[in-house]
Amino acid sequence: MRFGSLVFCSLLLIACGPAEKGELEEGALPADGKDDGFASPADHGALAFASPTAASFIVGGQYHAWTFVLSGPADVVATTQAAGSTKPDTVLYLYKQQPTGSWGSYLGKNDDATKSTTWSSLKKSLAAGTYRVLVKGYTTHEKGRFAVNVACSGSGCAPAAPACLFGEQFHDIASSTTLRVTNHQKLTSPTGLAPLTEAQIIRALHASAHTDVTTIAEAFAAADQGEINFDHVWDQDGARSFITIEYGAGDNSYGAIFPDDSAAPVSLIHDGDLEQCTVKPETCLLGHAYIDVRESDAVTVDSSTVLKVTSNLTALQKSQVLAAVHESSSDAATISGAFGDVDGGEINLLEVTDRATGKHFTSYEFGAGDNSYGAIFGKGTTTRAVAIHDGDFYACAVFR
Repeated sequence: MRFGSLVFCSLLLIACGPAEKGELEEGALPADGKDDGFASPADHGALAFASPTAASFIVGGQYHAWTFVLSGPADVVATTQAAGSTKPDTVLYLYKQQPTGSWGSYLGKNDDATKSTTWSSLKKSLAAGTYRVLVKGYTTHEKGRFAVNVACSGSGCAPAAPACLFGEQFHDIASSTTLRVTNHQKLTSPTGLAPLTEAQIIRALHASAHTDVTTIAEAFAAADQGEINFDHVWDQDGARSFITIEYGAGDNSYGAIFPDDSAAPVSLIHDGDLEQCTVKPETCLLGHAYIDVRESDAVTVDSSTVLKVTSNLTALQKSQVLAAVHESSSDAATISGAFGDVDGGEINLLEVTDRATGKHFTSYEFGAGDNSYGAIFGKGTTTRAVAIHDGDFYACAVFR
């Protein structure tokens, strides 16, 4: 019987030993995005890192594709794995999007991660860019459910911060989740405008072809229908306020964006697009309001003092007090005048440290008409880190 069995196995090697896989059926070889997946892969969109996503081979010859974006260098491991009782034999491809928008030739390809599995795995060190993971069956007869997963490590895994706080186009401001238009005006006349507002409007007209505008009257005459949109925009995360000035010029949208206390633009509006933007999304280091300094776990209060006009102040403290009191409507020029303009003649002095950065700050807060005002300075300086207006932070200059 033993001899007979050996003879039988020698005649039927496939039945007695491990089966050899046949040739990989490439079908329409996925060499470029335009040709992948027999002309049309099933595109599943963006793939979240370390979050397996399932798909199925329902008919023969299917291709499935996902994309992911790296903001910088990173190491990625793309794999296929089980997503049910079926175990289709997968082949995994990786591409990088080209400047033309096509995917080019694949960067890597894997059939079986190990000899004991039919699942696929690719490990690559990649640069910033948009990538596509594509999965096909080993043969055109593969059917069943599977999952694809991309693990990522490195700085490039985090999404890139938007280049401009306001977006790419002027209308992005209205749909932003972090920006809020607090006041909108449609100006049709220069009557009653402050000198700073006039200077901002004149500069905004220079964003269009009206670079010869030098007076506020010329600015209104140059804008379509003599109308200029003037908005106050509040940046909630950054605790900053901006002015947008937008108008029509030949039925196209032009203008500029300014800090609310400056006539130097931080972005221009050209045909609705935002250009030359110098402000990035940022988060104020000290929080959003004065209560964040007093009660937040992120800040340590090193000392707390109530100052009065009789307090023995240093020359630096006197300069800081005057600057802080000017954040209200006070125009006091002396220390006695400053204390005379605050509720109860008292100013709250805090010395605080931001725990994350170790930076030290000096805070002056007071009541003015029962509202909270003041300013916070870098310790030992008269450089304002943030202003306090009605309890909220404003004009923040220190960020995380």
